[in-house]
Amino acid sequence: MIDMIINLLVAHFVGDFYLQNGCMCRSKVENNWSGWGMITHAIIIGILSCFAVMDCAAWWIILLLIISHFAIDSLKSYFQVKYNIVNIAELNVTDGKNAKYDLPLFVVDQLLHIGIIVSIVNLWFLVGNDWSQFNWVASLYLQHPLWIKTILAMALVLKPANVLVLLVLKACKVKVAEEDHGNFHSGALIGNIERVLILLFVILSQYEAIGFLLTAKSILRFSQAHSESEKSEYVLAGSLVSLAIAFFIGIIVVKL
Repeated sequence: MIDMIINLLVAHFVGDFYLQNGCMCRSKVENNWSGWGMITHAIIIGILSCFAVMDCAAWWIILLLIISHFAIDSLKSYFQVKYNIVNIAELNVTDGKNAKYDLPLFVVDQLLHIGIIVSIVNLWFLVGNDWSQFNWVASLYLQHPLWIKTILAMALVLKPANVLVLLVLKACKVKVAEEDHGNFHSGALIGNIERVLILLFVILSQYEAIGFLLTAKSILRFSQAHSESEKSEYVLAGSLVSLAIAFFIGIIVVKL
C-alpha cells in the first residue's frame, strides 16, 4: 500500500509543481473551472497517475483523482478571487490586499490532495484489491533506502520549496523593490543550489559545511547591506526560510 501511495504522491508533486507553468496558473485563476489551464492540469494529473499505477483495473482511482484534483483547484481559485488574495485586472493577475492568506490556502490545498490520495489507496485495498506493479521499486528502496530518500528529498527542495519560500515571504509581508523582480530566476537558481547543498550536508552530517556556506553568502551580500537595505532584508529572510526548509527535510531523511 505504501508503494502505491508514494507513486501517486510523486505523480501529484510532479504535476503540481514541475509540469505547471505560470500561464497555466493564471488561466486557472482568471477562468477557474472553464479555463484551459484547469482542464489541462487535471488531464496531466490523470496521465501521471496512470503511469504511477499502471493497472487497468484501477481506472476508477484515476477518475477519482482527476475529479477531486479539478474540484479542489477550482475551489482554491474561487477563494483566491473572492477574498482578494489575488487581483484580476486587465488580464493580469497580481497580489491582492489579502495576499498573506495564500500560504494557508496553499497548505490546505496540498493537504486535501494528499489526504484524498491516501484515502483512495486505502479504499482500493479495503475492497480486496492487490497491487504489485512496482515491486522492483520496493526492492530498490530496501537495498538503497538512503539514496531513494535523498532523490525524493531533492525533488522537494527544488520547485516545491521555491513556491513555499515565496508564499512564506508574502505571508510575512516581506517585499523587495519592483525593479529587482527581474532577478527572480537567478534568485531561484541560487536558492535551489543552496537548498540542495544544505540537504546533502545534513544527510552527510557535515554541519560545519552549512556554516561555511552561510558565511560565504553573507560576505558576498555584505557590500549591499547599507546601500540596499530593503533588498538585503528580503535576501536574508528568504535565505533563512530556505535554510529551514532544507534542514527540516534533511532531518526527516536521516531520521526516517
